[in-house]
Amino acid sequence: MQVIFPCSIVSLPQVKTFFDKICSLVFAHPQMKKNFKGSLDHVLEHEGGWADHPKDPGGATMKGVTLTTFRRHFGKDKSKKALRNISDDELGQIYQSGYWDKCHCDRLPSGVDYAVFDAAVNSGPGRSVKWLQAAVGAKQDG
Repeated sequence: MQVIFPCSIVSLPQVKTFFDKICSLVFAHPQMKKNFKGSLDHVLEHEGGWADHPKDPGGATMKGVTLTTFRRHFGKDKSKKALRNISDDELGQIYQSGYWDKCHCDRLPSGVDYAVFDAAVNSGPGRSVKWLQAAVGAKQDG
């Protein structure tokens, strides 16, 4: 297949290579890699502290992290007390690997990265990515 650009005719693989290069320059900007900490701080403003309500299906939760998630990351032997005392480093690891990295937020422009991250925290990474794809007119495949 050939695509007609204003100056020439190029093949589809050439177009893909061109766009891959542009995306690597635009979306891998070093500043974007620095946005995780600030984005996490904003998300944590709304996640609250300790909660362990019997009617809450998520069970014991600290700063948005459930006991199940905490154990998945740091071992099945972790207790509610350990969750209640979760460190900032542990929180960062969970939020970065479970949400930020899954949504490739380091590759997104500033502002978009936070919106996608926040949506991932509240509705799941798959749903968040599909919303982004819908917003830009891409196939919604997560």
